[in-house]
Amino acid sequence: MDKNKKFHENFDLDKFINEYHRMINHQTFEDFWEDICAFAEQNRISTDYVEQEFILDGRFIPVHLEWDIDGTDF
Repeated sequence: MDKNKKFHENFDLDKFINEYHRMINHQTFEDFWEDICAFAEQNRISTDYVEQEFILDGRFIPVHLEWDIDGTDF
């Protein structure tokens, strides 16, 4: 059997991604995504927005957000 074919048959992309994140961030992708969802929910913003604004070079950078809401803009 060709070594490349055998490699591709046994390759698990999810496992690879989780292992990569564990090496870089010391967490799994599921842990990473859970942090994203918790931050989005806490700040009442979408996960899409969190991905666009708070993930830089693959790292989640949460910040403390203060909302200036006086109730007149709604």
